[in-house]
Amino acid sequence: MLMDFEKATIEIDLFNKSTKFIEFENKLDWIAHLGSKEGFTIDHIVEMYLAHGISIEKIKEELLKSSSKLKESFEDKLYEKEIEDYYVRNISEIDLNLEVVLKPTYGRQFSTHIGPIDILCIDKVSQEYVICELKRGQTSDETIGQLLRYMGWVKKHLETSNKNVRGILVGSEFNEKIDYSLHGIQSDSIYSLIKKFQHPFNSTNRPNV
Repeated sequence: MLMDFEKATIEIDLFNKSTKFIEFENKLDWIAHLGSKEGFTIDHIVEMYLAHGISIEKIKEELLKSSSKLKESFEDKLYEKEIEDYYVRNISEIDLNLEVVLKPTYGRQFSTHIGPIDILCIDKVSQEYVICELKRGQTSDETIGQLLRYMGWVKKHLETSNKNVRGILVGSEFNEKIDYSLHGIQSDSIYSLIKKFQHPFNSTNRPNV
């Protein structure tokens, strides 16, 4: 009987040799097929395809042509990825001094053990790390905690010159709870560390990717 790690190696090899799209009606079908006790979120599924070089256009072509219950969820996630793709290529629209980091690894969906950073940038003038957290629609105060968490990770693991680590919330709308959350920190310096950037995209005005 094969050990778990041997089974995993075989599955990965098969996947790398021949990536195939498989359409499932619900999350339980994914769990049954892939053997995961925790299951896969829509984020995981889309990220898996993107990580293996499948384009957003190809995912749409293969996964969105059916009337599956997953269709709406996939469309929402792909819309978010379109916005991310647009700003990775046009990061200067958010801030003229920003560029996406290239090392230690590429800054798009930068991997950390507490979750992936949407876009990790460096300020070309100040040499400060800047985290861009993207939301396709309205951004709530929960995003503040998420952004601070990533800022803390970068400060601890990447920043070596004792510079500030900054964050930018990117969304189409901003809930007033965000302002109360920032004000609750009770330090004016928070407004130089965390900024808001309003993108113009919506369901009828999609990014040109």
